[in-house]
Amino acid sequence: MKSLSDASFFNLFDRLVARGRAPSTAGRWRFGGAEWESARHSFTGAAHGFVAEVTTVAGEGWLLLVAKEYWWAGGKENALRNQRWAKLVKGKPDAVLGWLRRQEKTLAV
Repeated sequence: MKSLSDASFFNLFDRLVARGRAPSTAGRWRFGGAEWESARHSFTGAAHGFVAEVTTVAGEGWLLLVAKEYWWAGGKENALRNQRWAKLVKGKPDAVLGWLRRQEKTLAV
């Protein structure tokens, strides 16, 4: 993982959420020495729908925001757009990447 835009980052992020979020519907939790908060917003209309999930992770001296957007037309099987992005809101990239690498090692155990 070289940056917060790599596919490997999003794969790891999803694994960390799955491991740390208990129950799976929790809006706030603590995991890996960081504070996590997640909110999900959705709309389903006659012609289209979307889901946006925003998760923040606050560690020592840094704050990371990760957004996932899913848009569809008709039914959810007819995807229009599926986008993910991450933004370091506060702190230095090296601090977050170092923390992520340490978390990845704990998942491997």
